[in-house]
Amino acid sequence: MIRTLLALLPPGSRRTVVLHQSLTVVSVVLRAVGVVLLVPLVGALFGSTPSDAWPWMGALAAVTVTGWIVDTAASRLGFDIGFGLLDHAQNEVAERTARIRLTWFTGENTSINRQAIAATGPDLVGLIVYLVTPILSAILLPLAIAIALLPINWVLGVAALAGVPILLGAFLLSGRLGRNADHAAADANAALTERIVEFARTQPALRAARRTEPHRSHVGEALERQHSATLRLLLMQVPGQLIFGLATQLALVILAGAATVLTVRGDLGVPEAIALIVVIVRYLDPFTTLSDLTGGVESSLTTLRRIRAVLEAPVDSDDGTCTITGRAPRIELQDIRFWYGDGAPALDGVDLMFEPGTTTAIVGPSGSGKSTILSLLAGLLTPRTGRILVDGIESDALDPISRSALAAVVFQHPYLFDGTIRENIRAGDPNADDTALAAAASLAESMK
Repeated sequence: MIRTLLALLPPGSRRTVVLHQSLTVVSVVLRAVGVVLLVPLVGALFGSTPSDAWPWMGALAAVTVTGWIVDTAASRLGFDIGFGLLDHAQNEVAERTARIRLTWFTGENTSINRQAIAATGPDLVGLIVYLVTPILSAILLPLAIAIALLPINWVLGVAALAGVPILLGAFLLSGRLGRNADHAAADANAALTERIVEFARTQPALRAARRTEPHRSHVGEALERQHSATLRLLLMQVPGQLIFGLATQLALVILAGAATVLTVRGDLGVPEAIALIVVIVRYLDPFTTLSDLTGGVESSLTTLRRIRAVLEAPVDSDDGTCTITGRAPRIELQDIRFWYGDGAPALDGVDLMFEPGTTTAIVGPSGSGKSTILSLLAGLLTPRTGRILVDGIESDALDPISRSALAAVVFQHPYLFDGTIRENIRAGDPNADDTALAAAASLAESMK
C-alpha cells in the first residue's frame, strides 16, 4: 500500500507528505497531553484549594486550541495530497493503459484495468484524510497517552503501554481474517461487472437466440458467485469484531484494574481516579476507530493493488530513433513465433517477404494466424521470437512516428466511441480540417 501510494504521488510532493505526517504526530501528542491533563485538573478542582485548578485549566485550553490549529493545517495538507494523488493517478493510469502490450489484456487483466480506472476518483482524494490519518492517529494515540501517564504514575503508564500491542495485534489479526474473503468478494464483483458489460454488448445475439433472461446467461452465474462472496465477507467480519471487542475489554481490565488497585492502596485520590475514567475512555477510543476502519483498509488495499498492476504492466518500447520516410519500405518477417497466453503457437517459425509496390494476400482457415500476422505488421503485437525488418532495420529500432506510419488497420468489428461521427473520424487525426473529414467519410461510404 505504501509503495503504491508513493508511486502515485506527484513529483515534488514528498515534502508535503512528511509535513502532513509530522503534523499528525504533533496532533496526537497534543490530544494525549490534553487527556492526561484532566487528572491533575480534577484532582486540584476537588482538592482543598480549588483555585489551584486554574493553571491546569489554562494548560488544557492552550493544548486544545493548538490542537485545533494543527488539525486544520493537517486536514488541508491531506486534501492537497489527495487531489494530487487523484490528478497524478488518473494521468498515470491513462498513459500507461495507452502503452500496455495488447497481449496483457486478458479477460482478468481487462477487468483489473477497468476497476483501476474507476477507482481513480473520490476514493483517492479522501484516502489520506479519511483513512491514512485516522489509522496513524488510532495507533499512536494509546501509545502517547501511556507515555504521558508515566510522569503522573508509572504503574498506570506501564498498564497503558501493555494495551498497545493488544490494539495492534487485534488490528492485524482482524485484517488477516477478512483478507481472503475481501479478495474473493473483489474478484467476484469484478467478474460480475465484466459479465454485465458482456451481457449488454451481446444483446443482439442473445435476443436472436431467445436467451435474454439474465439467469440463463453467464450474468446469472456471476451474480450467484458475487452474492456468495459478499455473504462470506460479511460473515468473516464477525470474528474481527469479536477480536476487537475482546481486545477492548482486556485493555479496559488492565488499565481500570491498575487504577482500582492504586486507589484502594491510597496512591491515587478519589478525584484523580474519577478523572482516570475519562482517560480510559479516550484511551479505548482508537480500538473502536480501528475496528471501523478495517473494512476500508482492505478495500483501499485492493484498489491500490489494481492500480499497481496497471502501472507495472509490460509496455511497448518507444526507444527507437531510426526514421523511414518518403517511400514504401521492404518488410521481412524472419522466423516469427507468437502465441497468446499459454496456448498453442498461433505462428511457429513464419518467414514472409513484402516487396515495395506489390500486393500480398494472406489466406487460410479461421485460426491459421492471418489476423496475428497483420497485428504484428501493424505493431499491435510483438513477436515472442524472431524479427520484423523494415528496409533491413528492426522494427523496434524505428521511432514511434515511423512505426505508426507503416500500416493502417481496418478491424472486422468497427467500434464507435461515444460522441459524434465527426469526433470519431477525428480520433485518427485530431487536427483534420473539414476537407479531410469529408474525404474520409466519402472513402468510408464508397467501401461499404
